[in-house]
Amino acid sequence: MQCILGFQVVGPHISFYFTTLLYDGLYVMTEIGGLNVPMSLQQLPAFLTSLDTLLIISDAYWKNCLKSNAVEMKLNKRSTLATPNFKELIANSRDRHRHRSCQLRF
Repeated sequence: MQCILGFQVVGPHISFYFTTLLYDGLYVMTEIGGLNVPMSLQQLPAFLTSLDTLLIISDAYWKNCLKSNAVEMKLNKRSTLATPNFKELIANSRDRHRHRSCQLRF
C-alpha cells in the first residue's frame, strides 16, 4: 500500500491518518490513531501511557508507506489552483466602489 502519514491537531488532541490514492483523483483518508497532548504537568503521566499508540503508528507507517519513485510521482501529479482553468475564475481587477471578499466572476 502506498500512502502518506498525515496528522490533524485540534486543541490538545492529535489524530493520525493514512492518505491513499485509490483511483485517479480519489484519495481516501483513514484514521489510524489519536492521542491527547498534556496541557499541564499533572497530565504528563497519563500522556506517557499513550506512547504505545505512537509506537503503533510508527510501526504502521514503516510497514505501509513506501517511497515513490520519480516516475510514479509524475503520473500521480494533479492540477492545482495555479492552473489556467482556475485562473480564469479569478478577477484580475477589483471594483473599488464595491467591497467583495470573494473575487470570483459570476
